[in-house]
Amino acid sequence: MIKIENIVTAKGGMLLEAVASGSNVPVDMDNHLVFLCGGSRLLYNEVATDLDAMGKAKHFFEKTGEGSKARIVINMVMGTMINALGEGLLLASKFKLAFNEVLEVFNDGILVSDVLCALKGSNNLANGYAQHCFTKRQRIDMTRALGVGDSVGVALPVTVAAYKQLKCAQKSENV
Repeated sequence: MIKIENIVTAKGGMLLEAVASGSNVPVDMDNHLVFLCGGSRLLYNEVATDLDAMGKAKHFFEKTGEGSKARIVINMVMGTMINALGEGLLLASKFKLAFNEVLEVFNDGILVSDVLCALKGSNNLANGYAQHCFTKRQRIDMTRALGVGDSVGVALPVTVAAYKQLKCAQKSENV
């Protein structure tokens, strides 16, 4: 991305990285697309209303490439949260707790995002496990996060465990 930016700016142009974060269902439901931008602040300001029309939020990170880095972090956290939600709901079922009540508690508190609970939790209630994000994309971003973590000396043990679960799920369901 930096090489492209250098070529564009050398010819007098401006570059704005605008990475989209969001999966199909939330985007289709209520325009839940979030743009993670980096590069030219001037260009960002010029296209701000267009980004607003296409999504629910936009965020500007100063340097080109930082939008992509932010997406890796977001997808890494989402991957671990989905694992935790699944494990929590499995434990709740073993305790014979009503899923809808457990999900309401999640939504009433700060434990899990409303969108995550609404989509994944309600799917678990219906014994449906439809994908709302591409497992391959999730796995790629989690792999990148683990690599970046290693390169900067940050241990990510929760992400390692979630990544292993994702890998197993991908193999077992051919996703």
